[in-house]
Amino acid sequence: MQHYFHRRFPLQIQRLNLRPADDAEVCALLRNRPHAAQAHEDRLLFFGSLNWANAEADLTGVPMTDRPQFLLSLFMLVATDQTLQMRFDGAYPRWRQLTYIPKFGPTPQGLPDANPYELLWVPERERLVDGEFALIFVNEFVEFMFEQLGRFLGEVLPELPPSRVFDCIVDDPRAAAAHGVLATAVRAELAHVWRQRLREKRVA
Repeated sequence: MQHYFHRRFPLQIQRLNLRPADDAEVCALLRNRPHAAQAHEDRLLFFGSLNWANAEADLTGVPMTDRPQFLLSLFMLVATDQTLQMRFDGAYPRWRQLTYIPKFGPTPQGLPDANPYELLWVPERERLVDGEFALIFVNEFVEFMFEQLGRFLGEVLPELPPSRVFDCIVDDPRAAAAHGVLATAVRAELAHVWRQRLREKRVA
């Protein structure tokens, strides 16, 4: 997972059908998230549509063999970006300056963001990824997310304990709407591993 995320994912995420936000979308973002004004939202990019109806077009440039890892990586970044924006406005500008994660959500408003679990279950429903095959990556992905993302958050946002971010991601009520084999497995594994880490005090 680590090799894929650092080597192939940065190239493949650029193959999404990214589009710049128009003036109305930027205004909506700033109205709902005042701190975003500090986050260089002139570089705001969107992808996706209502219920990710254009998932097939978005994934055309990603080989089938890479799609499980691509979707898991995209889920991790989108879920984190949304959590920081919605729950930790004060920390969001710094994260945004370093990552510029494309916004996933319906248009034209762009907000509220779409459910990040759609990134996992819509492609499975549309047979754009083999959900059963993708399960082999889930355990490694969850460990990677807590270890690598936790370390990165601790380095770039030292004032915000990564555990607070992960608490929000794991407890996101939108997870209850997850469907499909892959999304359900990710939701369950995130909760299971996070509870285990809390018991063992392996959290920052």
